[in-house]
Amino acid sequence: MTETPSGNFLYRGRGESSYSFTGVGRLEGCSSSTSDESNYHYLARDGVSQVAGDRYREEFSVDCLGQTGTCTFSYQTHFANGEVQFTRQDPHKCLD
Repeated sequence: MTETPSGNFLYRGRGESSYSFTGVGRLEGCSSSTSDESNYHYLARDGVSQVAGDRYREEFSVDCLGQTGTCTFSYQTHFANGEVQFTRQDPHKCLD
Protein backbone atom coordinates (compact mmCIF):
# COMPACT_ATOMS: atom_id res chain seq x y z
CA MET A 1 0.00 0.00 0.00
CA THR A 2 1.26 3.45 -0.91
CA GLU A 3 -0.06 6.84 0.15
CA THR A 4 0.18 9.43 -2.62
CA PRO A 5 0.93 13.13 -1.94
CA SER A 6 -2.74 13.95 -2.63
CA GLY A 7 -3.89 11.69 0.22
CA ASN A 8 -4.99 8.76 -1.93
CA PHE A 9 -4.08 5.19 -1.06
CA LEU A 10 -2.89 2.88 -3.80
CA TYR A 11 -3.05 -0.90 -3.40
CA ARG A 12 -1.46 -3.22 -5.94
CA GLY A 13 -1.25 -6.96 -6.05
CA ARG A 14 -0.18 -9.83 -8.24
CA GLY A 15 -0.64 -13.56 -8.03
CA GLU A 16 0.46 -16.61 -9.98
CA SER A 17 -0.28 -20.28 -9.71
CA SER A 18 0.38 -23.39 -11.71
CA TYR A 19 -0.23 -27.07 -11.42
CA SER A 20 0.17 -30.20 -13.51
CA PHE A 21 -1.35 -33.64 -13.81
CA THR A 22 0.29 -36.87 -14.95
CA GLY A 23 -2.02 -39.77 -15.67
CA VAL A 24 -1.79 -43.20 -14.11
CA GLY A 25 -3.65 -46.41 -14.86
CA ARG A 26 -5.98 -45.92 -17.84
CA LEU A 27 -4.65 -42.39 -18.28
CA GLU A 28 -0.98 -43.36 -18.22
CA GLY A 29 0.89 -41.26 -20.76
CA CYS A 30 -1.55 -38.36 -20.45
CA SER A 31 -0.60 -35.04 -18.93
CA SER A 32 -2.00 -31.57 -18.50
CA SER A 33 -0.83 -28.30 -17.02
CA THR A 34 -2.49 -25.06 -16.05
CA SER A 35 -1.00 -21.71 -15.16
CA ASP A 36 -2.68 -18.43 -14.33
CA GLU A 37 -1.73 -14.90 -13.47
CA SER A 38 -3.77 -12.10 -11.93
CA ASN A 39 -3.04 -8.43 -11.29
CA TYR A 40 -5.14 -5.80 -9.55
CA HIS A 41 -4.95 -2.19 -8.47
CA TYR A 42 -7.19 -0.12 -6.23
CA LEU A 43 -7.03 3.61 -5.56
CA ALA A 44 -9.04 5.00 -2.64
CA ARG A 45 -9.49 8.36 -0.99
CA ASP A 46 -11.15 8.70 2.42
CA GLY A 47 -12.09 5.02 2.22
CA VAL A 48 -13.99 5.47 -1.05
CA SER A 49 -12.86 3.69 -4.20
CA GLN A 50 -11.78 6.07 -6.94
CA VAL A 51 -10.30 3.62 -9.43
CA ALA A 52 -10.05 -0.17 -9.44
CA GLY A 53 -9.09 -2.74 -12.00
CA ASP A 54 -8.05 -6.32 -12.45
CA ARG A 55 -6.56 -8.50 -15.16
CA TYR A 56 -6.53 -12.30 -15.33
CA ARG A 57 -4.97 -14.76 -17.79
CA GLU A 58 -5.04 -18.57 -17.80
CA GLU A 59 -3.36 -21.14 -20.04
CA PHE A 60 -4.26 -24.84 -20.13
CA SER A 61 -2.36 -27.52 -22.06
CA VAL A 62 -3.19 -31.19 -22.53
CA ASP A 63 -1.41 -34.13 -24.16
CA CYS A 64 -3.36 -37.38 -24.10
CA LEU A 65 -3.87 -40.37 -26.40
CA GLY A 66 -2.21 -38.63 -29.32
CA GLN A 67 -4.20 -35.43 -28.91
CA THR A 68 -2.52 -32.19 -27.87
CA GLY A 69 -3.79 -28.70 -27.39
CA THR A 70 -3.31 -25.42 -25.57
CA CYS A 71 -6.08 -23.00 -24.64
CA THR A 72 -5.91 -19.49 -23.20
CA PHE A 73 -8.49 -17.25 -21.57
CA SER A 74 -8.21 -13.69 -20.28
CA TYR A 75 -10.27 -10.76 -19.05
CA GLN A 76 -9.73 -7.22 -17.85
CA THR A 77 -12.09 -4.92 -15.92
CA HIS A 78 -11.72 -1.26 -14.97
CA PHE A 79 -13.90 0.81 -12.61
CA ALA A 80 -13.74 4.56 -11.94
CA ASN A 81 -15.90 6.72 -9.67
CA GLY A 82 -18.30 3.85 -8.96
CA GLU A 83 -18.92 2.95 -12.60
CA VAL A 84 -17.60 0.25 -14.90
CA GLN A 85 -15.41 1.92 -17.50
CA PHE A 86 -14.83 -1.22 -19.53
CA THR A 87 -14.73 -5.00 -19.38
CA ARG A 88 -12.81 -7.01 -21.93
CA GLN A 89 -13.02 -10.76 -22.15
CA ASP A 90 -11.14 -12.76 -24.71
CA PRO A 91 -12.91 -16.00 -25.56
CA HIS A 92 -11.09 -19.26 -25.06
CA LYS A 93 -8.51 -19.61 -27.80
CA CYS A 94 -7.29 -23.11 -28.44
CA LEU A 95 -4.47 -24.30 -30.67
CA ASP A 96 -3.88 -27.90 -31.72
